[in-house]
Amino acid sequence: MKENEILSRLEEAEHLEYGEEQVRLIQSTVDAADTYQNEELQFITRLALVTAGIFSGFIETAIISFCWCLATYDKDREKFEDFEHDILWAYKWIGQNMILFASIDKARQLDLIQDFERRYKEEGISLRPIHAQQVLNAIALGDSKEAVQSALTAFSQAPSDFYSDCVACEQNFLVEVALYQEDVKKAARYAAPIFNGSKVCAEVPHITYAIMTLPTLYNGDFELAKTYAKEAERLCLGNRDFIHELSDLIAYHVAVKQFDDALRIFNAVYRWEFETRVDNRKQRFCAAAALLFEFLPEQKLTLSLPASSDIFSEDGQYCCSELVSFYTKRSNFIASEFDRRNENSHTSNELEKFRATIRRYASP
Repeated sequence: MKENEILSRLEEAEHLEYGEEQVRLIQSTVDAADTYQNEELQFITRLALVTAGIFSGFIETAIISFCWCLATYDKDREKFEDFEHDILWAYKWIGQNMILFASIDKARQLDLIQDFERRYKEEGISLRPIHAQQVLNAIALGDSKEAVQSALTAFSQAPSDFYSDCVACEQNFLVEVALYQEDVKKAARYAAPIFNGSKVCAEVPHITYAIMTLPTLYNGDFELAKTYAKEAERLCLGNRDFIHELSDLIAYHVAVKQFDDALRIFNAVYRWEFETRVDNRKQRFCAAAALLFEFLPEQKLTLSLPASSDIFSEDGQYCCSELVSFYTKRSNFIASEFDRRNENSHTSNELEKFRATIRRYASP
């Protein structure tokens, strides 16, 4: 690819829908820019790869690209001053996703938040997004309810500005917090402007429909849960950014004994679990998959598991019982890695609670 063709290809890629095809095309522009050692082109193409990676489920790719851009920006801020907003905006996405990796310990998570906060303070930007991240981190780490509430109060008191999340993402954040508080009615009130279409974005209402499905079922509104599940599948299926959400849909269909639907979604998603390195998404998928195969009648299924998997079979035939064992071990191991990072048993406890609830519904 000639140097003057790189931006044309990048523009072509940015008109594609989020997904693997877009990521691959933008990656080709990054590779081409690297061959010319054109730092500005390297910067522009990698920034585009950050966005595509985040919204297409290639989080590792996005983080690597962002770190390169951040280091390059810090090295020569005058040269890249026009990209300051892009860097500070993308920093939010990176912070939101770093917590999903069990291998990134608490100290590094804290360093990230502190650096994030320092940069916003230097530019006089509201700390509202930082406080939102502190809420989500406290929930993920299994911190006390007081710690979550303290960060939530700081978020509520911080003003909105040009760097705040979009109104749809902030509304979905409030839904997530209400669900953490186990207040499904409050979550439904927060979700209302999302579901009526007044607050939407690239990931909302996709995520909102998915995270509301199981709590609505547990709250006894079976028809509404069915509606949410249908909408979540329509919006999420086909994009690996939504592995966690689709895993909850597998669990939902198991809970309501719609095993064919659960297996259909499993077949559409399971290859992504092997490809992604995002531990939070892997763990949720494995937990849901194990529950599915636990309730399916014993049979042999044809799957394209990678040769590196513990139960790889040349003929691609796998019994439900061995799939239960395989996915249970994977989900347990990842949960234990999160527990090690968090220095508590929060993730394992939540995993057992998830399993027990789905089993209670799915059992005869």
